[in-house]
Amino acid sequence: MNARSVAQCTQIYCQVSVCAADGMGAWEVATNGIQFLMGEDCSGFQSGPDNNGQGPCALGLYEYTGELTIWRGWVVESSYYGTFAQWGNFLGATCSGGESVKCTSNAANVPNAWNGECYSV
Repeated sequence: MNARSVAQCTQIYCQVSVCAADGMGAWEVATNGIQFLMGEDCSGFQSGPDNNGQGPCALGLYEYTGELTIWRGWVVESSYYGTFAQWGNFLGATCSGGESVKCTSNAANVPNAWNGECYSV
């Protein structure tokens, strides 16, 4: 039986807006824009980012918006609230803390938005 290390962490929900060529690019730009909140590569869009057309983006890029969930926000409390300003293709975000969770830190059991490895306390 493998022992798992369990740590306390907070889920964080961010409404983000970015310029990207596609959905995967949107995830990359969004996570780079809020990287100090991220735990270990644990984030995902709730239902995929919405493509809103070119909007304020450069030619060949599209404005994507959506709710990005960070499953392991190690650096904030559940009462966290913050906004992130525009820089580069990151158009901004508003984030707030969510429920506290216990998360395994074993790399083979990394929680993420698709498999629900994090569970409620």
